[in-house]
Amino acid sequence: PRFAACEAIASMQAIHIPEDIDAANRYWGVRARWAYPFRSMIQSGATIALGSDVPIETCNVFEGIVAALCRTRRTSDEVWYPEERMTLEEIIHAYTVGAALASGEERIKGTLSPGKLADFMVLSQDIFSIQPEKIAETKVQSMIIGGNVVYEI
Repeated sequence: PRFAACEAIASMQAIHIPEDIDAANRYWGVRARWAYPFRSMIQSGATIALGSDVPIETCNVFEGIVAALCRTRRTSDEVWYPEERMTLEEIIHAYTVGAALASGEERIKGTLSPGKLADFMVLSQDIFSIQPEKIAETKVQSMIIGGNVVYEI
């Protein structure tokens, strides 16, 4: 609630979840429940900005999406604090609108709206219609930055 009350933005990197589960459980015990408290933050009215944490982690945004959506180890289907999962819509919002707010660029980025830069990707599959764990297999077919095609297969 303090984040929402002072209009702070929680910049978080979900990509760390798969690797952090064991260490958080071992060293923090029951306090690990508060690691990556996405749902609690959203319900309190806080703004979340998701990022990749490159170069520490991969720049593959799809792996970060799966981490926030599934909250599992890479080798297990056991969900770590499932009550803190985000929906796919919330994740996309945090990577786009949340990140634009965090950088102070919400007037020019974050949504596909008239007058904004038109930064977007064309994907190899519809991530809203496949199994969550398959999202990590998604490929970027083209990338448009500022309305210009900067990458295309």
